[in-house]
Amino acid sequence: MRQTYMLEDAKTGIQVSVLPEYGGMISGISCKGKEILYLNESEVEASPVTAGGIPVLFPFPGKTKDDSYRLDGHTYYMPMHGLVKNSCFAVEEYKDKEIVLYMDSNAAIIQRNYPFDYRIRVRYKVEGNSVTIGADITNHSDQRMPHCIGWHPYFKTTDREKVSFRHFMDIHYNYTDEKDEETIRDIDLTKSWDDVFTSPCKAEFTLKNEGDGYEVRCVTAKEYRSLVVYTGKEGSICAEPWCGIPNSINLQRMLEWIEPRGTRSYQWEMQITLL
Repeated sequence: MRQTYMLEDAKTGIQVSVLPEYGGMISGISCKGKEILYLNESEVEASPVTAGGIPVLFPFPGKTKDDSYRLDGHTYYMPMHGLVKNSCFAVEEYKDKEIVLYMDSNAAIIQRNYPFDYRIRVRYKVEGNSVTIGADITNHSDQRMPHCIGWHPYFKTTDREKVSFRHFMDIHYNYTDEKDEETIRDIDLTKSWDDVFTSPCKAEFTLKNEGDGYEVRCVTAKEYRSLVVYTGKEGSICAEPWCGIPNSINLQRMLEWIEPRGTRSYQWEMQITLL
């Protein structure tokens, strides 16, 4: 039976549901009963990352070329959106308004996918009208550890014509040709998007959904240098804060590094308003 952990701020009516055993993902956010996120319950068991909610993308979001990468003369297999999206997290701490989950690397991962002994801790907290999402990544290895982290929120959208979106990224990254291009400010969400934007002049983006009656302002830490806009899932719009870009590890671009025995922390915040 699936175990769901609930976080709640009783004053604002914001509730967050978390599924540790399914990639440590947030499966739902609501405000006074109004759903903010899309989730297809029937997909959660087979593929949490495509079901909805907010999956965790680590150690590399997006796709690496040929699902592999080279590091120190060795080739490693890296599936789309990384390793933890289908993994089981353990609960380290749980309170009414916050929860901390963690997952450790193992010998099979180290040999085939990612040659580092690591722990990833995921933190979720509800306070007022905000949901804070964070991660602490510890490198237990003797070598510097390259990585990126990303998040894949599926915002519930019943009518895309009634949604407006604002971002502050200065570059549109054409990941097919691996070229930086002039940014696209006017994003018509009724059209098909699977696009990457980088180089923020301001670390935030806003999605205003008049059809479903909510607005979300997302404020990110400086390490989140990319934003992915994806409309390929009916009933949702994905606006995804990433630290890197697709294939970052092979391109050696927009990588974050953790020194041996070191820890890096990442955080972003969703501020929710009902319309």
